[in-house]
Amino acid sequence: ASPLTWILALGGSGLLIATRSKGALIAIAAAASGWWLLRQRGWLRWLPLPLIALAVVLVVALPSWSAGLNASAKVRWGYWSGAVKLIREAPLAGLGIGSFAERSSGVMPLWAEPSRMVHNEPLELAVVAGIPAALLLVILLLLVCWSRRDDADEWANHGSRLGAKTP
Repeated sequence: ASPLTWILALGGSGLLIATRSKGALIAIAAAASGWWLLRQRGWLRWLPLPLIALAVVLVVALPSWSAGLNASAKVRWGYWSGAVKLIREAPLAGLGIGSFAERSSGVMPLWAEPSRMVHNEPLELAVVAGIPAALLLVILLLLVCWSRRDDADEWANHGSRLGAKTP
């Protein structure tokens, strides 16, 4: 890959890591693993799988990591349960932009932290614009992923034209 590609990839990854977001770290790991699986051949191709398994074992085995993830998951569950209650109020048309921020404190469990966002795009869209809009988002995301699957060979061939190792 070109130096600019590496600069952009490393810079973007650095910014995501700087957010200290667990989701961003998982996304970086998933993207890097997918890239590795597409680009490598032979036994080295499968190297990300044991590394991912090791990471899962560490998260489960280390109480400090596990407790942090459990607390985070519980807070998210509170956001999502509040969102579901708001969706029930207007399932077809939604409640409008900013409605979760305005109304979430009345529907979230007491133990949930205050939040302006649902932290789940399909649920956020269902609150704002209704279930049909959220389903449309999910369908569009699935279509994008499906079409990218067919482009994997083209992507690999493009990489080989840039001097990268062919899968």
